[in-house]
Amino acid sequence: MVTLQWIHITFIAGLVIAWTGFFLGIVRMLLSRVIRDLDARMEQLAQAACSPSNCAELKRVASDLTQLRVELPVAYVRREDSFRENAVVLARLDALATAQQQFVLREDHIRSETVMHAKMDALAERIERLMEVVRK
Repeated sequence: MVTLQWIHITFIAGLVIAWTGFFLGIVRMLLSRVIRDLDARMEQLAQAACSPSNCAELKRVASDLTQLRVELPVAYVRREDSFRENAVVLARLDALATAQQQFVLREDHIRSETVMHAKMDALAERIERLMEVVRK
């Protein structure tokens, strides 16, 4: 049977701590290299994005965006405003439809009255002719 003494336990603990420190050092070194490479790439992209030709394009896009922000409140219609405008238009259309129906009814009434007057005139003529025949 193997007995572990205090020295053996301390040696193993030191060895575990040393290996852990070694691996943490390697991980830290790799992470710092990745971060340094990312910083270099970001710097290259920033320099490439702000070349003289691209800077003019970015300024033009920024001014277009600013102009859009200025014009947007004028051209934008809120949902509630749209509903209200549609309701007004529909009410006007309903009023026109009602007026048209009343006009058609009035015209039908006039037409029926005219037909009645024509029938009455025709009847009056017949009565006059009959009266003339009776007088003779």
